[in-house]
Amino acid sequence: MAESNKKFKFKFNKEGVLALVCMAVIAIVLIVLIVFIVKAVSQTPPDDTSEVTTTADTVNTDQTTDTSTTPTTDTTATTTTETDATTEPTTQTETDATTETTEATTTEETSIIPIEGTMTFTLPHDDIYKGDLIIVNESNAYRAPSAETSTLVSLYKKTGFGYSYRLRNTRLALQGHVVENFGAMLNAMKETFASSSLKDDYLLINFAAIVNDPGAAVDYTNENASGLSFDIRVYITSTQKTRILNSTEQKWLADNCAAYGFILRYPEDKSSATGVSANLYHFRYVGTPHSLYMKNNNLCLEDYIALIKEGTFESPLVVSTGAATYNIYYVYASEGTTEIKVPNASPYYSISGDNSEGFIVMYQR
Repeated sequence: MAESNKKFKFKFNKEGVLALVCMAVIAIVLIVLIVFIVKAVSQTPPDDTSEVTTTADTVNTDQTTDTSTTPTTDTTATTTTETDATTEPTTQTETDATTETTEATTTEETSIIPIEGTMTFTLPHDDIYKGDLIIVNESNAYRAPSAETSTLVSLYKKTGFGYSYRLRNTRLALQGHVVENFGAMLNAMKETFASSSLKDDYLLINFAAIVNDPGAAVDYTNENASGLSFDIRVYITSTQKTRILNSTEQKWLADNCAAYGFILRYPEDKSSATGVSANLYHFRYVGTPHSLYMKNNNLCLEDYIALIKEGTFESPLVVSTGAATYNIYYVYASEGTTEIKVPNASPYYSISGDNSEGFIVMYQR
């Protein structure tokens, strides 16, 4: 009887508890992995690949169809424009440029000049007196801005100063946006003749706009007052005197200035158009592509603007430089404000007054 009343006591086994905990953790990890695998399998569409491919092909087909339609319209417009401008070489260039663009990417072709997508600028009448293409002469004097709003910059110590050119005096200036091209052009000329006629000598800026001289008498019928032009000679170091450019130097500058946005302003065969006697040492900034077109077609500024006036937004003058193609047209100014349209898709545009009747508008296609 004593043995039957014996009590059993549970003895705590540490190793057993640890084994149970490990088994529980393993079981939980396995359950979690199974759940993730089931979810991943359920989210993978078994037969959707063919549908996605078909949809993508349809979108591409639609885009190709739209693109092939748009260039046809553009080609017709270009042909008409070139006929109006009567420049057969440009027609060939236009055709080549269109072909290259089409081969490169159809998206580029569709973005070229959708006329219905335009932005409109409203300009005051006085803006016809501003810009790189203004004509300054006895009939149309330059209307200088106030000293506070002037953008003239002295050429003293600017690009090329002391290397390729010197100044008759330190007050000579050009418009700020012209200075870099001016310096680059004269540096290139100096390098061309560095071992010959300009080895020890410098180009000399004889006349240009004037800054930092409030009392100076300025002739506003001379386009130098605009800060867009200059007269050039050569400074002879040994004698400290000056001379005109020799024929080789003058020809180089006349032939190469267009690449920098400049033109020979008063050529020998254009006196009847400009109203000014020939001056082979006076150069004027008009910017590219205007300078290139004028040089290639033997036009003075008066000829060029007269040609542009024949064009409109719908039928502009088309100018191709090889690297880009531009539409250029004229808008006559209204008495109050004038609205000017430029395509939204254009990557670059400019508007210049002509100092007389209206605006020259250019945009890149």
